[in-house]
Amino acid sequence: MILTARQTSALDEREVEADEAIIEQGTPGAKVFVLVESAVAVHSGGDKITEIDTAGTVFGETSTLLGRNHSATVTTEIASRFYVIDDLPTFIRQNPESALTFMQHDGRPRRVDERSRRRQWVTKRARNSHQAVAT
Repeated sequence: MILTARQTSALDEREVEADEAIIEQGTPGAKVFVLVESAVAVHSGGDKITEIDTAGTVFGETSTLLGRNHSATVTTEIASRFYVIDDLPTFIRQNPESALTFMQHDGRPRRVDERSRRRQWVTKRARNSHQAVAT
């Protein structure tokens, strides 16, 4: 877990049913979710990118900090629990020791299923070929 017990004690804990999106691609970043227990699937452009079941994994931090829309949809695969950070900049100001942890987390490569990566490449190539023919 990237957060200490003191830090998590100030956060809301949210229980989410299976098959519920906690983050939707294309929507503005507002909240950050930290996985406490369970598993989620990450989809981009309708394709499943990966499954994550590691407690402490953070979702939504990049979009929230940069003021951008989410680049993927994160959906629970089974009933799940998350810590929710409603205001990440304020949380980091109040917990400066967490800033480095968030940056290190954000810099780590995400586990990506190789079949999904190939499927995205083929889909993108097909779209590009279709656009080239259509123009």
